Amino acid sequence: MTKLIIKNLTKTFDDVVAVDNLSFEAENNEFVALIGPSGCGKSTTLNMIAGLEQSSSGDIFIGEKRVNDLHPKDRDIAMVFQNYALYPHMDVYRNMAFGLSMRGFAKKDIETRIFEAADILGIRDLLSRKPKELSGGQRQRVALGRAIVRKPEAFLFDEPLSNLDAKLRVQMRAELTKLHRRLNTTMVYVTHDQVEAMTMATRIVMLKNGVCQQIGPPMALYNNPVNTFVAGFLGTPPMNIIPARVVATEGRLHIATEGFFLPVPDALQPLWETLNNTDFLFGIRPEHLQCRVGPKPENTEKAAYVQMEADIIETLGSHLQISINCGQKRLIATANPSLSIEHGQSVVVAFDTSKMHAFELESPHKRVVMCEK
Repeated sequence: MTKLIIKNLTKTFDDVVAVDNLSFEAENNEFVALIGPSGCGKSTTLNMIAGLEQSSSGDIFIGEKRVNDLHPKDRDIAMVFQNYALYPHMDVYRNMAFGLSMRGFAKKDIETRIFEAADILGIRDLLSRKPKELSGGQRQRVALGRAIVRKPEAFLFDEPLSNLDAKLRVQMRAELTKLHRRLNTTMVYVTHDQVEAMTMATRIVMLKNGVCQQIGPPMALYNNPVNTFVAGFLGTPPMNIIPARVVATEGRLHIATEGFFLPVPDALQPLWETLNNTDFLFGIRPEHLQCRVGPKPENTEKAAYVQMEADIIETLGSHLQISINCGQKRLIATANPSLSIEHGQSVVVAFDTSKMHAFELESPHKRVVMCEK
């Protein structure tokens, strides 16, 4: 049972701040994902936790122990790398045994641990093979097995699935989730892939330019992004974000943009009143915009309807993804795959009014209005 605590962690390389005053905790048996674009500092953070990089300032605790000055081998953590880092001249058994042998484990204990890990990962029949004889997925399992046999206090993963093809990544995501449940161990996982973070993590730490943007459960970040960076990073396609203004017409608030004039339902008028006569960034996710063909229904407390023009229609099997002209901007909406629609056709777009967001115009574009979920 191990808790990782990161306090005010900073790392600079000459004049470049790679990690800036980062703090978060990984609770006992928790799966925490560090996510963000390339160069945001997530791998550097992982390397500092592992002891592969020396922090410029801040503290790292593994359990109750401050480990800043401990050698990597003394931190009792295991790291799984992106490139697997297997010894090419050793077979799978010796790759998994090497670290234990260096620590002076008895031969019988090594064998027991290797067989246990091999059974968990389904690689017992691969123990006599060398890495060049393995597929990418098999190599990844061996790298995991080498970490498991150590029975560490915590696991660190540095983009371990990025070298696998799309189908195998889906399979390995499920395997890692089952592995976490089975081992009941604290894990910190670095990825730039939002799907990996959303599907596997119990909490996400979102980074940008070395600065933590938001920490929370995956759906909390998805539904309640604190700024446009988080809103735009999570989601495929990302949240629609366009300039807008709240205006009062005939005693009712409307959200006005270059492409639509959206009435705010009566129940939400007090929520949006704070933005009356204010310019802001309007945000709504594509799945909360539904296209249909036919007459425009009456607005309700749950949805507001706007007539717009479809531009690009993409068929994705489970749904249609439709690009809609919105003045000089575009919105991405969804529709039932059975809907017959063509380029340039007028469609009715239903805005789910319970899922609308407002962000400040000024950087970092903080959220100022978010309807109740």
